[in-house]
Amino acid sequence: MYRIFLTLAVAGALSACSSSSGGGDDDPLSSGDTDGVGVGEQPLVPEPEPEPEPEPVPSPDKYGADVGASATAPMNDIDFDPATGELVLNNMTFDDRNPFDRDDTASARLRAAGSRYDAYQNAATVDEYYAVFRRTDYVQTAAAGSRSTVFKRPVDVGGIGVERLSGTGALPVANATYVFSGEYAGVRTLYPDTRNPQEQIQYVTGTTEITVDIEDYDETGSVRGLVLDRKVFDAMGVELTETNATGDTVGDATYLRLDPNTINFENWSIDSGNMQMVRRNGPDAGTPAGEIGGRWSGLFAGPNGEEVAGIVVVQGETPVGIDPVSGEYVEVTVREVGSFVGER
Repeated sequence: MYRIFLTLAVAGALSACSSSSGGGDDDPLSSGDTDGVGVGEQPLVPEPEPEPEPEPVPSPDKYGADVGASATAPMNDIDFDPATGELVLNNMTFDDRNPFDRDDTASARLRAAGSRYDAYQNAATVDEYYAVFRRTDYVQTAAAGSRSTVFKRPVDVGGIGVERLSGTGALPVANATYVFSGEYAGVRTLYPDTRNPQEQIQYVTGTTEITVDIEDYDETGSVRGLVLDRKVFDAMGVELTETNATGDTVGDATYLRLDPNTINFENWSIDSGNMQMVRRNGPDAGTPAGEIGGRWSGLFAGPNGEEVAGIVVVQGETPVGIDPVSGEYVEVTVREVGSFVGER
């Protein structure tokens, strides 16, 4: 199985790289003292040109994404040791020391709210990184956001990645439609303004429904999805359950719409495409003013495509809390990075 990381920049470019195999065998007539010539009554037989080896089909077993202001520092590897619980997220700048440590308190709170993701933190002396991580039999995925000690504006970097652990991800029946149900988790970095003077971190969870049609479009198929039932937590994993004047929590304020993407059937990956964070409530709900654009991509995993997993990045002004006086949403600039895993 080729182990390759693809990167997805905030601007939406998705690039792939592939490993390559070695060269062909040595000339079978070059040994001994015959000098490649027939013996006895045989005529001279020229050595045929070796058959060229086929190019390996790119098999993106890993996806990663940079979430900084540029695409120079993507997460390019997730290394998890199930025996020790050690988690290493590679190639994120100013993350100080790996491995990341599991935050037992925040993890227990996320799980009590129905999530199967765990929360992690780095041992920071420079930038604080917060991450969510989940591993199944077929995939492992992580999303990390930073709380910078230097830059109090949206330039900090983090990362998201998903890695196929088992199988090619190929779905078993052609010309079929599949539905995958699962869950989502992410990290939100809140950038300061006059209403929010300190850069903060939030966790977010949700449920997912990913629909796949591998018959239409003809050559590429199509896949789309939703992230619903969102819940928002502070950096300690405490759920924000306060409600606004209409009885909605911060989690109720938005949902994610993963717009239709195409499928690469050679490696059973989902191409990079658009997604939206949609305002569920308020005067601009369901209008362009109520949507924040982002990007998403993913892959299928397992010997029979048992799971689909993907990554999401979105940034814009969105509700982060409830004003205790007015009862209205408090909104600031947020970068949300997340991942999902669904089962069919």
